[in-house]
Amino acid sequence: MREGSDDPPPIAASEDWANEGAPSLTASEREAHLRAVSDACCGDDASDEAPTTTLNLRGCPDANAAIDRLLARCRPRLPRLRALNLEFALRVTDDRVAALARCGTLRRVNLNAAQHLGDAALDALSDNNPHLERVSLYWNVRVTDPAIVALCARCANLERLDVSGCKRLTDGCAAAIASLSNLRRLNLTRCRLTDDGLRAICLSPRVASTLEHLNLYAAPCVTSKSLRCVAACDRLTFLDLCGAARLDDDALRDVAEGCPNVRSLNLSWCPNVTDRGLLAVAKRLGATLELLSVHGNRNVTAVFLEALGAEAASAGRLKTLDARGCDAATSAGGERLTTPEALRKIVPSIETFVHHT
Repeated sequence: MREGSDDPPPIAASEDWANEGAPSLTASEREAHLRAVSDACCGDDASDEAPTTTLNLRGCPDANAAIDRLLARCRPRLPRLRALNLEFALRVTDDRVAALARCGTLRRVNLNAAQHLGDAALDALSDNNPHLERVSLYWNVRVTDPAIVALCARCANLERLDVSGCKRLTDGCAAAIASLSNLRRLNLTRCRLTDDGLRAICLSPRVASTLEHLNLYAAPCVTSKSLRCVAACDRLTFLDLCGAARLDDDALRDVAEGCPNVRSLNLSWCPNVTDRGLLAVAKRLGATLELLSVHGNRNVTAVFLEALGAEAASAGRLKTLDARGCDAATSAGGERLTTPEALRKIVPSIETFVHHT
């Protein structure tokens, strides 16, 4: 995507926690679902101790009306919900989410691409549900720093936070995110945090000791000054640095040495990375990586691919390697080493050769 585009950032397929895997329901399925939800969590025999019901309005064309019908069925009691999915729901407003938030039992909330929702909805959710564990706000263009600060302050058990494409967020929310002591997954795709914000998060002892998934896809305002601080998060198993235009070899070496548990590493479209930084990746992570993308990096040569093969071939763990566009990677005889056939000779365990479409 071009810089400054209003197009939504991608939802990474490997981060299904943001999507929760819930399907969009047909109109008849949705009505049956609403009845089942009202029976399960609004009836006289509903359990306050173990709310387990999910309200799935994913892709609903009139979510406000559906919420109104549910609340009418549940009167005078509020539905006791564990999870709320409003991903891509239409015609949903802050006041309806606030009405559901008053249940006080929510643990997982998915507001992906529900673009009419803003700070008021998020404030109501965090104010009434202190045990929230997962919040996904992909492509929300209304939420601002104060709402994220309040969320982090009120919901100390937050484990997963997706603010991908939340273009109003700034460094003003970084300290609040850095205060979380149970954060395991963080998606900052296309966020406009600067080096100061990213450093505050990655160098927080609390975050560094718990974070396992970090997505910095197309983060336009960060440089190697803060990207090298990712090395402090030594429990990372998933790291996406796709489009890190200012990532250099020294920072990449620091990350490879500091994050020995990374299994999925996306380095697509990192134009300043050369074999020098990638050799550290091969040496430190080659035997344990399961997915690696260097797609579109014109500085990649046979030197890196051969070094990767020396580490990865015997381990047999690397299943996905995307080296398309690495035109400088040729053999002494001029053979392209980035074709599936050539790559499989270098690392026989590879099954998938395309990570980016």
